[in-house]
Amino acid sequence: MAIPGIRRHKTRMIIPFSDVDMAGIVYTTCLTDYALKGWEDFFRNIGIPWESFVGGPAIRGLPVASLNILFHSPAYCGNEIEIETRISKITLRRIYFKSSIVNLTTGRTLTTTKMTVACFDMDYKSCPIPGFILEAINLRGLNKNGK
Repeated sequence: MAIPGIRRHKTRMIIPFSDVDMAGIVYTTCLTDYALKGWEDFFRNIGIPWESFVGGPAIRGLPVASLNILFHSPAYCGNEIEIETRISKITLRRIYFKSSIVNLTTGRTLTTTKMTVACFDMDYKSCPIPGFILEAINLRGLNKNGK
């Protein structure tokens, strides 16, 4: 399915002390959590926060079917990071995301991620992505910069 324009969202945060090891470096699992936070914030930005539809009457949810993360550079406690999440492709039953996390303190890319989510109905069977999600992506998916 063609997506008019490139849908993207950016989330900024400061790395908290609780996310680093004794050397002050962010745990690998936390970087994965940050990528997932960007994905959740993407949906909130287009007007459909997770809590409004996950486990609801339309679908069970959009669980992650595939996740590939490349780690490029470490980050440290107190660094400011930016998580950019965008849709690269949509099919009848799946949405493909790409994201990157950049350390704004150092200017270095921390991770690049490819993630695929699949739509499941209330019986845990694959189903088409509901119209309200597609409409939100196509109609309200532009951020303030028009991207």
